[in-house]
Amino acid sequence: MNHVILLMKKEWMYLFKCLKSTWIISLLFMTIFCVLSPQMYLIASIIVPYFLIYGVMAHEENSHSNALNYTLPVSRKEVVLSKYLLGLIYSLVVGVVVTIVVNLGINMQKSYIEVFQTIGKMNVFITLVGSSLLYIALIIPIILKFGCIKMRMVMLLIYALLFGVSSVAMNIIKEAMNIPIEMKDTLTTIKISSSVGIGILGIILIGYVVSYFISRRIMETKQIVE
Repeated sequence: MNHVILLMKKEWMYLFKCLKSTWIISLLFMTIFCVLSPQMYLIASIIVPYFLIYGVMAHEENSHSNALNYTLPVSRKEVVLSKYLLGLIYSLVVGVVVTIVVNLGINMQKSYIEVFQTIGKMNVFITLVGSSLLYIALIIPIILKFGCIKMRMVMLLIYALLFGVSSVAMNIIKEAMNIPIEMKDTLTTIKISSSVGIGILGIILIGYVVSYFISRRIMETKQIVE
């Protein structure tokens, strides 16, 4: 575990010393998304954690410095584990920040506030974190298999899909809130149980662990010199 912690520290040093533009752009994206529209909250929680991981992986691959990881006295499974732990940390941090923004109701119409009140604070947080973890779990094995550079167009298509799905979903929810006032008062008193969200998050975490083992298998069979 000490090796995994050292790998994480190495990546943080690399990110904040050599790739300042990556985390600065990530912060700008999160700020713009959170202030621009409630439709972008889910996008911010998914894109920012992944962008922090993808930025380092892409730069390492492009500069061929990822080969240095194989010369370190660490196993390949520890290299993979460090990526997934970083993804978990980034997802939790961004999820907390975006949830706070949601609770502050920044630039949010009354209908959106009613939606988030109905969902519940805990379920909002679980949705943001769970969506981010699911995205990371789906993408990291693909990148380890095919490489960051080859997957650039796939990333763009996925980003566009996320924007579309998020926008359509929020519009549907918003329209659903356009109901008679007497029914709306009843609806806003309903709270979705947090146990539902926790159960869904548990399933996503299981998938996250499965994704880790898939990535570890990919790394174990990966050629050292590409």
